[in-house]
Amino acid sequence: MTPITCSRCGAPLPAVAADQRHPDWCPTCAARAAGDIGPAPVSESLTSQGVRPPTTWGTAPAGPPPPLVLESAGKRYLEGAIVGLAVAGLGMFALWAVLSVTGHSWPLLVDVAAMVLGVLVGQAVLIGTRRGGPVPALVAALAVIVPLVIAQYFIERSSAISLYNANLPLWQGFSFAKTVITESVTDHPLRGLGWAVAAVAAAICAGSSRRRALL
Repeated sequence: MTPITCSRCGAPLPAVAADQRHPDWCPTCAARAAGDIGPAPVSESLTSQGVRPPTTWGTAPAGPPPPLVLESAGKRYLEGAIVGLAVAGLGMFALWAVLSVTGHSWPLLVDVAAMVLGVLVGQAVLIGTRRGGPVPALVAALAVIVPLVIAQYFIERSSAISLYNANLPLWQGFSFAKTVITESVTDHPLRGLGWAVAAVAAAICAGSSRRRALL
């Protein structure tokens, strides 16, 4: 029996077939198969059967889509540490430069700057890790404490040079640096408290899994 509708799009067939090789095709589908016009629209009969009609512009790749590759957590934590250390380093370098130029130690300024830096470093770690959590909190705390300790050594060195006109080398070993830091915290008890507050502030900013970076 001769079909009365096109097997491809479901349109009514003319009395004379447009393509004698495919009498079940309408003239439009025959022209599309020959490449004379664009791809055929999706007909209701084909979509109801879940079939994608063929086109002359290529076919969809077979098989399941490629798996989505997610960025590893270790890489995000490393990026958070790098960004946090960069912000902490820049902040402490700016503070050291101000104290060196003025020639004053200003202990209260150092303590307040440390607390503010804790918040900035926490946000910087969030920018690097994209999401907060226990590990970003630990990364943020370390990222602010380490530069604070290192900067304090150079601040004390610059203060000694300014006060006593001493010719001190840039570095005299870890034991000497430990002594300088210990005496600095002993002479100014609020300094250790300021460092602790800075570490806690950084950890709080980067610690919540629901928290996102402001930038």
